Amino acid sequence: MNRMSVAIVGLWSLWSNTVVSADPSDLVGIKLGTLWRLEHAGRYEITASIPPLACASGCDALYYAPTSSTDLRGRPIPDLSPLYRLKRGAGARDEDIGVMPASHGYSPDGNLGYVWTQADGHPGVAPVIRAAADGATGAAGHTLMLPGESIRGFSASGTLGYAYPRELRAETLVSVSEGDVTVKSNAATGGAVWEWWWKTRQFVNDYDYGRQVSMAVYTDDGKALEEGGDEFGGPAIPLYARHPSPTLYLRNSDSQRQSSRAVPVEWLPDHFSGGSNNPVIYPQVALGKELTLNWHGPDHVDRKWPVALYESIYEGPALPVATVEAPTAYLTAEFTTYYKYDPKTDSLTPITIYHDKVNVSGGTASGVIIASGAGADAVAMGVYINDPNAGLVIYDNAGPSGGKFGSSFSKWGVVYRSGLIPKWTFRSWIATDNVRNIQSYFHQLYLWHVTSRGDSPTH
Repeated sequence: MNRMSVAIVGLWSLWSNTVVSADPSDLVGIKLGTLWRLEHAGRYEITASIPPLACASGCDALYYAPTSSTDLRGRPIPDLSPLYRLKRGAGARDEDIGVMPASHGYSPDGNLGYVWTQADGHPGVAPVIRAAADGATGAAGHTLMLPGESIRGFSASGTLGYAYPRELRAETLVSVSEGDVTVKSNAATGGAVWEWWWKTRQFVNDYDYGRQVSMAVYTDDGKALEEGGDEFGGPAIPLYARHPSPTLYLRNSDSQRQSSRAVPVEWLPDHFSGGSNNPVIYPQVALGKELTLNWHGPDHVDRKWPVALYESIYEGPALPVATVEAPTAYLTAEFTTYYKYDPKTDSLTPITIYHDKVNVSGGTASGVIIASGAGADAVAMGVYINDPNAGLVIYDNAGPSGGKFGSSFSKWGVVYRSGLIPKWTFRSWIATDNVRNIQSYFHQLYLWHVTSRGDSPTH
């Protein structure tokens, strides 16, 4: 699935305002490589080369590290130092890792990439930990390990620099619950929403790293910044070879609220000198969310209702114009009954769609509901917005459900088209319940005159 084409093809009909050509000169990518740790009977090899597929159980993708000392415009990247694999003697197996050729008989045996010498000014990086065998278990040599990690027979022996750490598991979920809703975001994929539950029903599809409930920014010069990861995140790709976006943070402030930020990677890295072994990252940007479950509204009444305020956040260079998914939600394929909500008449209009995309509305208060079947009692998810520069899109890819990791899906997307300031926020309201109740929640939002941008109560 080409996520960009699903997101933006045909959106121009949603808006009549003049579009200014963007020149995001400060938005420059860096090509990254992966530092893999391969295990061979108690010895560990660190490599920047693609490991064989047969090593799935013995390969750990530890860090993303720049492959060059310059960015994709050829400008020097500050504070970098080369990282070497070192060996003692020709053909010897006594291996070490260092930031410069070592004495004591060691010599370079390949450049592994580059690491930053300082953490300051490089959000998202973490110490690259050198580990040495402690002799207690028969382990030998040296290796790398992540901060907080432990490897039997090895002990941390210093920091070699800083790079983007990788999660070793497919799912590292942080959960927040209130108002019959539980949301679980995944620290292994940029903090994107991995599961959304209403009572006993789970809505989100996670077939690849372009799905989830997440945010994306598309520039007019072809960049596609993704909160979750790039196109090399599908089920046919081993976990260690996938490209999730690094997570800056994922945390709960209380029982209602969750915050996350990711350093976004490029969805199509091969368009920017990258590829299956080389994600491209935009270190000047953070994408993420501020999520409030059981949102109280401007009257501050606690309704214990399943309405969430989802604030999509962009932090980065100002852009004269961009297309933003704020957010988009890929749902499991059981949710394929579609409605448009008209707040002025408080009415629902069924939408017939099969393997296609529909621009539902733009430039006004509006909502869509995607249900698990026909009728007012069907379980559903809906989204409501109100902004002159935004509209709603639904996309149907109906087929066998396959559940959370099935290839079939349904999708709604909030699509904003205008300029971005250095700290930009867009508010969407997401409701999960039956169709009848979601309609009533949307009517209440309309009566409150909530807006997605500008002055509007958020707590």
